Amino acid sequence: LKLNREDEAKAYAEKGLRFIPEKVDFRYNHCEALIYQSAGGLYVVSGDLEKAEECFKRVESVKMCDGCLFRGCIDLHFEKGNMYELLGEYEKALEEYEKGLEYAPYDSDLVNCKENLMERIRR
Repeated sequence: LKLNREDEAKAYAEKGLRFIPEKVDFRYNHCEALIYQSAGGLYVVSGDLEKAEECFKRVESVKMCDGCLFRGCIDLHFEKGNMYELLGEYEKALEEYEKGLEYAPYDSDLVNCKENLMERIRR
């Protein structure tokens, strides 16, 4: 979306969403948070922000992924920051990037997104 290829991004997002089943038996899946944050990100790209928010709320209510080394879901904060940035809500986007960086201060995606957004705000 940030590269002004919105139609192509939406097509890929919709294709990706077809691979996420409506109901997942999480007794056998040890990363429920990852599934919902990924779906939320895809919904953002496809333009369905209501479903994206539903997915992001689910991430906040489930247990962390098995093997996760962080105290919070950095991918959730990345996806929410991206959503707010696309909506033009730059302060909220910065807050999300900063929350993610609290858990993973050297995450290159979060660092780059924050720096790029700060540069955009300065202009």
